[in-house]
Amino acid sequence: MSGTAATPSMLTRRGLIRTVAASATALTLGFPFAQGGAAAESGASWASAVNAWIAIGTDGTVTIRVAQSEMGQGVHTALPMLIAEELGADWRSVRVEMAPVDDFYRNKLTGDYGTHSSSSLRGGFDYLRRVGAEARALLVEAAAARWDVPEECVAANGAILHRQSGRSQSFATIAGQALASAAGVSAFRRPAAAATPKPRSAWQLLGTSVPRIDGPAKASGAALFAADLRLPGMMFAAVANAPAIGGRVRAFDQAASLAMPGVAAAIEVPGGVAAVASSWWQANAALERMQVRFESGSTGALDGPAIVRALQATAETESGASALRRGDAKRSLDGAARIVSGEYSVPFLAHATMEPMSCVASVTPEGCDLWIGTQGQINLRDAAAAFTGLPREKVRVHTLYLGGGFGRRYQVDVALQALAASRAVGRPVLVLWSREADMARDIYRPAALARVRAGLDAAGKIVAWRHRVVGPSINAAESPATWQNGVDSFAVEGATDLPYPIDHVRVDYAQHEFGVPVGVMRGVGYVMNVFAAESLIDEMALDARTDPYRFRRALLAPHLRLVRVLDEAARMSGWDTPVGPGRGRGIALAECYGAVMAVVIEVTMQPRGRMSVDRVMAAVDCGPVVNPAIAEGQVEGAIVFGLSGALMGEVGFKDGAATVSNWDDYRVLRLGTTPRIETRFLSSDAPIGGLGEIGVIPMAPALANAIAAASGRRLRSLPLSRHGIEVA
Repeated sequence: MSGTAATPSMLTRRGLIRTVAASATALTLGFPFAQGGAAAESGASWASAVNAWIAIGTDGTVTIRVAQSEMGQGVHTALPMLIAEELGADWRSVRVEMAPVDDFYRNKLTGDYGTHSSSSLRGGFDYLRRVGAEARALLVEAAAARWDVPEECVAANGAILHRQSGRSQSFATIAGQALASAAGVSAFRRPAAAATPKPRSAWQLLGTSVPRIDGPAKASGAALFAADLRLPGMMFAAVANAPAIGGRVRAFDQAASLAMPGVAAAIEVPGGVAAVASSWWQANAALERMQVRFESGSTGALDGPAIVRALQATAETESGASALRRGDAKRSLDGAARIVSGEYSVPFLAHATMEPMSCVASVTPEGCDLWIGTQGQINLRDAAAAFTGLPREKVRVHTLYLGGGFGRRYQVDVALQALAASRAVGRPVLVLWSREADMARDIYRPAALARVRAGLDAAGKIVAWRHRVVGPSINAAESPATWQNGVDSFAVEGATDLPYPIDHVRVDYAQHEFGVPVGVMRGVGYVMNVFAAESLIDEMALDARTDPYRFRRALLAPHLRLVRVLDEAARMSGWDTPVGPGRGRGIALAECYGAVMAVVIEVTMQPRGRMSVDRVMAAVDCGPVVNPAIAEGQVEGAIVFGLSGALMGEVGFKDGAATVSNWDDYRVLRLGTTPRIETRFLSSDAPIGGLGEIGVIPMAPALANAIAAASGRRLRSLPLSRHGIEVA
């Protein structure tokens, strides 16, 4: 991965031919970045569009550009596999680099240049396979024309073969010959004739667990993260953010810091103050000497119990807006044979990425550069342009590896601090937050509460569903343009798209703000609403004296895809076999991001409130599986993430400041307490689904359902540690 390359300048056709004739180091199928890419999307020749993704080196190396950030989820392997399969490349020759930050490279599903919403493979699956197929067709046409044979050539292992005559030539040779003359360039750029992606039965690379491209660099320590970058003349900044939410800098001792060796600046930056020095340790020492005084914010009385009480008070009112009205939920509830209801809540959570926030910025009168692990390149570019007053085209974003994102690295706060520091000293500056700063100044997952009422008829069928969600709005803070009619789409996801067929449904959302900055986090609103829905489904089954798995199965009978996944999870767990005293199994289902997942969790209750999570069995249908090893890792990582949040995850506040600071008081599952996980993917013809988030979503309800089965206790608020349960 190239982390520091700036956007290449445009090459003319004549310049490209001269470069090839002079034995250039790379033969690119065109090289239309920036303006050229955008032009291709709006009606320029097809060749310029495909050529923006693929470059063929004279040594046979195939460089594939990727427009999604690699944060451990494997997209820098999975996305190139799509192109390499269709191109017929030798996987051993494939290299990856980040695509330039340009509108042309926007995700075909989400419409932006970013990595979120489990959209990388969903947005690239069809499009990038077509890119590879069209490039393959061009190479085949070029070889057939040179050999003067009908188009009986095939691409395989980085070469074009004409089986009838036994001739073959490498991609590099064919591309070089085609680009060595103006006529060749003209022919090479015309739209390909036969460019249909292969059927799944012909796949040779896709569906296999090829090793990750980023693996060797990460294993050897060569992988480049922002904290690793070193530029000539670079300085380092340590930052003290206002401890209280909404707090501001009142005063600080600038002179005391500047008197220290190696310190170049002591300045106010967005959200706090920074000391800039020759090393981070010098900067951090200077920060401690600054004696910063902060004004308190507006959240001084914020604490956990007060948060829940405030949400409950808003839930009691009729405030809010309608997110979904289908049928007549009120009338159907009034006429229901039985009513089952529950109130469920989740706390504020920190993203807790393994790599604390960091960014290198260099600001000059001519422009600025940012080296950063980011999930939103265009969002960051535009924010940097607004902050510096520079034109957007003068802002260059260089995407490095991310040590975890989970939605946190879509934010721009650390980048703005780095820009302010660089502008102050006139040199590149690395801003690196401490773990404590990272925890205390997160853009948190919103606390939320859901009240759900369901009505059943005499036969046990759900006839009505009322779902009321209360909490802060992510959209109001991050994307006001999407804030419509008082409904936050993130807050109600998982409630407005229940997988169960119910004729009469009403979903409302009531905004309640605490002054705490909130943003997207892995699973977003689905975590809250699926916790509520799948917990209530279990309660309804028990109320009806029906097995929870079979109760769900009967409700889902028309939806064969969901039933199939549910059946597989039950089969994997040995659902009908006894578990013994003090043990229990819980089941839950999630359908989102184009995928379906059913999970069964098995727990053992121990004396004095201790509990072990013994097994997790997950059945997943995400359509085609591009790389089984990566897919399994995605689901397993999401399961551990979801279990950690459900069991222990909570950000508390005192005097308006977060009470968590490091891994000792913001706990996650460790190896000794992580359960045995079994994941099974069900092959299907469904469109490809995303796996980055769905594994998080059913963890809390399946765990709560398992505890209820084992102990009879129904827990409706997270984390479960609030209820005296300690994972063993």
